[in-house]
Amino acid sequence: MANIFFFGNVSSPPSYWDYSIRKKVFGTRRMCYELLKLSQYFNCIHFVGGYPVEPVDLHASARHLDFLYDKFTLTDKVPHAYSLGKERVVDVMEMVRIAGGHTHEVFRKS
Repeated sequence: MANIFFFGNVSSPPSYWDYSIRKKVFGTRRMCYELLKLSQYFNCIHFVGGYPVEPVDLHASARHLDFLYDKFTLTDKVPHAYSLGKERVVDVMEMVRIAGGHTHEVFRKS
């Protein structure tokens, strides 16, 4: 039996190390965006399991929507939904449906 491995990026650290200023800084949407592009570049990364860095400059109640938009437009990685409440999971599933170009009926049957 062959071993199969899947690799993903780190998920949702609140900060990252900025080598240009030599200190740790809080995550932003811009840095999250840049790290998504980097995750897409490396084909050894199979999924983006969460935010590459938490975009704390976005309000917590809606940051998953901005992140998913960026993820769907920048990568072809497997989508991931945080189970932080029914509403967020429904949001993710609706965005997956829209990104796939499916009707509600077709998506429900899948």
